[in-house]
Amino acid sequence: MVFTLTDIPRAMRQEGWPVGAAVMERWFAAGPARADQTCQLNFQRIESALFGDVDDFYAAIGRGSVKIAVAGDAVPLPGGRIRLTIDEVGTYLRDTYDFNGDQMLGSWGPTGLSRAAVFAPDIQVVRETARNGGNGVFAQRYWSVGNASFRDWRSHYGRGGDFTIYSGIGRRRLLRPVIMEFAA
Repeated sequence: MVFTLTDIPRAMRQEGWPVGAAVMERWFAAGPARADQTCQLNFQRIESALFGDVDDFYAAIGRGSVKIAVAGDAVPLPGGRIRLTIDEVGTYLRDTYDFNGDQMLGSWGPTGLSRAAVFAPDIQVVRETARNGGNGVFAQRYWSVGNASFRDWRSHYGRGGDFTIYSGIGRRRLLRPVIMEFAA
């Protein structure tokens, strides 16, 4: 058995990470890439350490941003002013599923992610035709996987499109509204 980049979702399922596997499979199946790295304002990044708590959330999101949205009323006032009354705040997670940058994603094999520091060869992007002859040599091996592995796969196969993930919105009504007045 030869282990390649597209085998990682199956290994994620062995780890018990169905969400991480599903979003990676979506990336592999998607068309051309598209990302929005230059147009973000007012956000807080969430990052997981690779060798810290690795779980399904990390496999699906890795790094994401918590966004804040407000709801209320805007009322025009005399003299071209506006009164803004904010009475509800919402938070949600937003992430672009992409492989930009030089992030190392760990050492992967057929049984999942290695939790130990493993010096492993880079994963093969193009599926090899060689077989292990039934001796199990590849069953316990790991391969180094990083963002560059996915970019190489995309270049070779012409697929692997980036996309955006949004969580549901956690809404909370404020005990007292925030009222602001300003010039329009």
